[in-house]
Amino acid sequence: MKTVFESSFKKPDHRWVTRELEGGNAADNCAVTQGGYLKLLIKEDDNPKGYNTGMVWVPSFQFTFGLIEARVRHHSPKGAHSSFWLQPEENAYMHDVSSTPNNERETEIDIFEHFGDHAIHHNIYWRDEGAKADEYQNKHAKTTVYDPYDWHTYGCRWKADSYTFYIDGVQTAKFKKGLSTTPKVLILSILVSSWEESKLKKDQLQKYKTEIDWVRVKQ
Repeated sequence: MKTVFESSFKKPDHRWVTRELEGGNAADNCAVTQGGYLKLLIKEDDNPKGYNTGMVWVPSFQFTFGLIEARVRHHSPKGAHSSFWLQPEENAYMHDVSSTPNNERETEIDIFEHFGDHAIHHNIYWRDEGAKADEYQNKHAKTTVYDPYDWHTYGCRWKADSYTFYIDGVQTAKFKKGLSTTPKVLILSILVSSWEESKLKKDQLQKYKTEIDWVRVKQ
């Protein structure tokens, strides 16, 4: 396989830009390149939520199929979750499938989600034909990692007939549902969902830090 995209974060990679979703609070100062790593942070702010979060994507690079990997070290407190995920360029969850001619464009691939414990979650989300914006299907797998607060490599081999997930080169899940041939973009984030916000330690926001060493896509 040939590397078609790579970020090492030894210096700022300006292909990664803040991805602001409707109702979100992502901010530029919550995604910083420092010490050879991309750091996703949660920082205090005077907005209604009282904080901002980090979410970046690469709108200039869209691709279909391949081995997608990132070397990552996670945060420890609960109350937020870090993710490495793929979506179509347009925010899929803002629209009904019934209004789009190609249902498969709604598929989301979560290479990992981490919620401040020892579990790593892999997900596929998609909608069936005619589904509304809040009607989606999901395949999910959970893997226990002894020390997610140390460096690990998380990956997904996206093929026309399957999604295979890996942690440090070891297969942890394989799904054959929600198959997609629609180009996707890379997204990295640390976010706070409404259902977990009550656990967010707002007086210890400096502890919420996810670090990324590198990201690669091979085809």
